[in-house]
Amino acid sequence: MEKMWDMWLVDLHSFSSTQEQIENMGRNQLDQNKAIREGLIKMAEDSGKQMHENQAQFRKMVEEAIIDAYGNINFTGLGFFTFCPVK
Repeated sequence: MEKMWDMWLVDLHSFSSTQEQIENMGRNQLDQNKAIREGLIKMAEDSGKQMHENQAQFRKMVEEAIIDAYGNINFTGLGFFTFCPVK
């Protein structure tokens, strides 16, 4: 009977040790998931900021191109239409 109790104690200790290992692995996995989630959130925020900056820069480039295009139009060329006789 005493040997049976010893075997039970060894089995319980083994079970307890296995359960602790499983709990530790679960905690480690949760910690890794949290770190990954935080990293993804930071990356998404950085991507959003970069996209906003790129849009602002693109908008400025388009505005400058339009201003340059209209600035180079020679409005004195409207005299060309005086050659067309109006009847």
